[in-house]
Amino acid sequence: MSGLEVLGAITGVLGVLPVAVDALKTYKNIISSIRNAARDLASLIRDLETEQVRLQTTCEVLLEGIAPFSMIDDMTKDPFGATWEKYSHLLRLRLWESEREFKNYTLDMRDAAMELREKLCIYGDGSSRPTDKLSIIRELKKGASFTLNKKDYIDIVSRIKRGNLALSELASKSRGLEPTRQKRSQTRLIRLIRGLSNGIFNAIRNATTCACVAPHRVCLELAPRDAILIPSDVDDVVAQSLKFHVAFGSDISIGNKDTEEAYNLMKGQLMNRWNNIYFRLGSFECNKTPTLSPSPSTITASTIAVPPNTTKVAKVTDLCRMLIGKNKQPFLDCFGYIADTPRTFGIYPPTLYLDGCAILTLRELLEGKQSKVARFDYPEKLKVAHAIAVNTLHLHSTQWVEESLTLDNVIFFLPSSDDDADIVSLARPFVVRNLLTPYNKQITSSNTSRPVNLAVFSLGALLVQVMIGRVESALEMAGMMDVRTVLSKRDAGKRLFDQLLESGGANYKSAVEWCFDSVLHVAGLQNDKCCQQFFQEVVSRLEEDVQLLSEN
Repeated sequence: MSGLEVLGAITGVLGVLPVAVDALKTYKNIISSIRNAARDLASLIRDLETEQVRLQTTCEVLLEGIAPFSMIDDMTKDPFGATWEKYSHLLRLRLWESEREFKNYTLDMRDAAMELREKLCIYGDGSSRPTDKLSIIRELKKGASFTLNKKDYIDIVSRIKRGNLALSELASKSRGLEPTRQKRSQTRLIRLIRGLSNGIFNAIRNATTCACVAPHRVCLELAPRDAILIPSDVDDVVAQSLKFHVAFGSDISIGNKDTEEAYNLMKGQLMNRWNNIYFRLGSFECNKTPTLSPSPSTITASTIAVPPNTTKVAKVTDLCRMLIGKNKQPFLDCFGYIADTPRTFGIYPPTLYLDGCAILTLRELLEGKQSKVARFDYPEKLKVAHAIAVNTLHLHSTQWVEESLTLDNVIFFLPSSDDDADIVSLARPFVVRNLLTPYNKQITSSNTSRPVNLAVFSLGALLVQVMIGRVESALEMAGMMDVRTVLSKRDAGKRLFDQLLESGGANYKSAVEWCFDSVLHVAGLQNDKCCQQFFQEVVSRLEEDVQLLSEN
């Protein structure tokens, strides 16, 4: 049961309690002449009203700091409603391993609430059956479940009180422990994504066995990920829910017979073509006779005698050729799989098509070299900055980003015509890599007296240029980067802070300032503590601004 489903169980309780109180008030008014009975009902009403308020308060504690203040009152009246869905991952983080206890207590409270409704003769629509003194006496004489004796409700009220007290205590403790839990979850998530992204790059390279003259380029979408890992989660199970959007670039010429047949290019023509797909970790069993692209009959046969959670599809050994042929089989759920021992990654059809798109680097975008580019205003700039910051953390020291993301390896896909303007967005950046070219790590002076945190500082310099909307030569990260050079560039960047404050706001400026002030920190993004500080001071600030933007 997820965090959202746990709170869904509370819906039944919160739905019954106010109806029960209304029914009791009705009964109390009808039999007001019976002094003892009226007094008992008044006491029962007070108990149930108190428990209703206490349960709503527990919901408020769970939502505090997660949902906007303006929404909390309405959300506490409708647990598990539509407005809760967007916060489900944060609720899961807050509940952590107390989900099981929440489940047990809320289910017991819900059962007690159902018994309460039955004893009070409340219909499914909330109306009560006895509507006058005569009908009340008639129901009581039947000897059925209906009763107005307080002693008959002692057990029900006790169960609701006991559950309410436990939920209140768990919610309060969970709220207090959330900051440290978030750090632990983030540490696991960072390691998981770095491992997966490295595995995907290696698997792509292993499967690129074609004889193409020009080396292939691959692009990974810089997607923010909000997965939460709690202690009971299994990393590989969580990993299978994460999708990695990759674009595979080919320089296609008429000299290749397969591409001539596939694309019918004019003789001598050279073009760049992008095929985009999704990769996801999974368990795959290779067919007896591997094919470049599985046929419909292969997919059908693969459902026979396959172990649970294992898909039987072809292992792709020539990714380039497979992508050329994939357009002939658009109905396939899975094109096959590639491997980086011991992990295997399924290849899935895209939801965003990049065929015919050109690429634009972040540098070219900021230099205004594309005249027909889509809008790149504050909302797009903020989302790009957030995506780059998250992936600076998630992809650091992987095959995709050896040192840091730059103006030249962050790219966007542009539609080939104005009619396709909605196909891609400047709020969806990618990082581009040449499969055959090794990374040249940023050169630092061997005479430096102390480490220089270039990855974090480079991000700060990039964030400045993204938000002010232009390339600053003083912030170029090229050549020898010793301490003196970096500090000089930091001073140049700080002189732009007034412009940055005007363009991006105080929160954005604070994120950049932390990057600049961390340039001489001994620990870098390979250190868990530094990663946590980076997440809190940079990623969380940008994430907060993105959330506020979406709420407006």
